[in-house]
Amino acid sequence: MSITATREKYRTVDWSENETAKTVAHVMKYNRGSMQQIIENKVELLDWLTVEELKEIDDLGITLPYFAVFYNRPEMIEYLHRRGVDLSQPCDSESFGNAMFYAVSMRRYDIVKTLDQLSYSVKHPCDIFNQFPIDHATRINDKSMIDLINKCANKETTAAVLFLKNFLRHKQRRIYLCIIRSAFLINRIFRGGLVRLHLRKYKAKVLQYKQLGMILPSFYSYDDDDEDD
Repeated sequence: MSITATREKYRTVDWSENETAKTVAHVMKYNRGSMQQIIENKVELLDWLTVEELKEIDDLGITLPYFAVFYNRPEMIEYLHRRGVDLSQPCDSESFGNAMFYAVSMRRYDIVKTLDQLSYSVKHPCDIFNQFPIDHATRINDKSMIDLINKCANKETTAAVLFLKNFLRHKQRRIYLCIIRSAFLINRIFRGGLVRLHLRKYKAKVLQYKQLGMILPSFYSYDDDDEDD
């Protein structure tokens, strides 16, 4: 039975003096220790859970991605991503913000870097209002977070600049361009050879039809002067 179904089952319980003990027993029965595993940076019990169970929201509206952000556990963020949990989805009971939103709001710099490296880019919206991480970093006036987000956002541009500085000015550039030109010339020669081959076959077939006395339409004819030597 899922946590949601269990919550609905016990919503209308007629509380009496024995219900407290029943509640404790119920919690002990259905508690998988997931939150404790996040806090301790362990996965032994989490490995037994399905992806759907890893995504579940408990009675307090807490999810495992939220816990991983709150306790600053980048390794657990990587683990949840590896298990198939979509960290771009909201991770709170109100469906307000995702892991990136809470990482920025809680100033979890390592979590922000980890999420960006896992393709949950800082360039993507992170809350229900489609605001971006940089908007929330500006709101809380965290200069370090702003610098980190800008660095992550510009990493592709930085990589392109480094490529231009190091590779294109290197001797390998000449080798690379030579390979490209050679491939282009080989392609042109190969395609031109095929065209000439099909043309010779076409002319031979027309001559064969003429020798048989067949009358061909005008578009099947050709000038003898065009025949290859």
